[in-house]
Amino acid sequence: MTLTGADRVDAYRTRHPEASAGLDRWRRVVKQTVFRSTLDLKRTFAKSYDYVPPHCHVFDIAHGRHRLIAQIDFPTQIVSVEELLDHKRYDRWKCL
Repeated sequence: MTLTGADRVDAYRTRHPEASAGLDRWRRVVKQTVFRSTLDLKRTFAKSYDYVPPHCHVFDIAHGRHRLIAQIDFPTQIVSVEELLDHKRYDRWKCL
């Protein structure tokens, strides 16, 4: 898949170095894998992935202490990182 918003990931990593290993793993898996549906994402990421309607894909990073929120266009294989949040901020977040 093609990743957009990598600069957001890098900026978040600078502010939250404890999330670096998890973000690296997520980025590597996403870039090397073809996902055709949310079911493919669930198979790959298991309990660390949720779909939040109407269009948000939420990944737990660093054992659930951080969340990466993305939009995914399966036909074009583009993943757009929209937000990265710590657990406290995620609790107040809404998918719009």
